[in-house]
Formats: sequence, C-alpha cells, structure tokens
Amino acid sequence: GYDDAVLPLKGFGYLIPSKMQTPILGCVWDSSVFPQQNLQENQTRLTVMMGGQHHPDLEQLPDEELIEQALQTLNLHLGIRLKPTTIQIKRAQRAIPQYE
Repeated sequence: GYDDAVLPLKGFGYLIPSKMQTPILGCVWDSSVFPQQNLQENQTRLTVMMGGQHHPDLEQLPDEELIEQALQTLNLHLGIRLKPTTIQIKRAQRAIPQYE
C-alpha cells in the first residue's frame, strides 16, 4: 500500500500470461476496484499474486525475497519505484485452481 497515487493508468489491474515465465501471476489494483475501502483519497492499494502451479517453489521463499520480487515487477511493469508504506503477505496455497 502507498499513501500516494502511484499508478500511471486507471483500471482493474492486469494478468501475466504463463508463457512469460514470470513468478508474478498478475496484479489487482484494489484501491481502484474498491475505492470505498481506501483510508485516504490518494491511497494506492495493490495485490500482487505470485506462484501458482508453474512456480510452486515460491512457497518456500522467505518474505523478504517475495517482497523484493513483487517490487521489482511493479517497477518493471508500472514504473513504480517508490517503496510502499505498508506491506502484508498472505500465503494462500491452492487458492485459485489453474489448468495444466
């Protein structure tokens, strides 16, 4: 989460095709999808989804490494270089069924 508006675009978020071979599955722009849940007007809340059936090894990584990968991806895809003011990690094994 960020205390400022950091998204360069408006929208729902994005998904990354599996052929891209990245550990990031996609990113939901929660502050855009659910603005009524924002604590302040310019707040940006993002959910970066990682792992999935193609990258099950990510379950074993320490939180710091997952955070670094997520932040690098946000920088690469959206140009967000600012460090977030809030970070929460939730590990949800078998959360979304994926076809092989």
